[in-house]
Amino acid sequence: MGKLTIDIPDAHQHLKVIAATQGVSLKEFVYGKLRPELESAKKAQNSLKEMADAWVERSKDFKLERGEKSFREIAHEGHKW
Repeated sequence: MGKLTIDIPDAHQHLKVIAATQGVSLKEFVYGKLRPELESAKKAQNSLKEMADAWVERSKDFKLERGEKSFREIAHEGHKW
C-alpha cells in the first residue's frame, strides 16, 4: 500500500474532531471519503482498457477483411475533401 502525505494546516484539527465524533481514525475518515472516487476511477480505467483492447481486436479483424489498407485510408474512402 502506498503512502500519501498532505499538508492541511488550517483544517487538520477540525478533521480530527469530525473523525473522532464518527468513531474512526483520521486515516479511516479520509479514506472513507476518497473510496467512492477511487472505485469510480478504477472502473473507468478498466472500461477504457476493455474498450481499447476490444478496438485492437476489431481493428485486426477489420484489417483482415479489408486487406492491408490503414484505418485512415478506409475511413476516407469515397470522401471528396
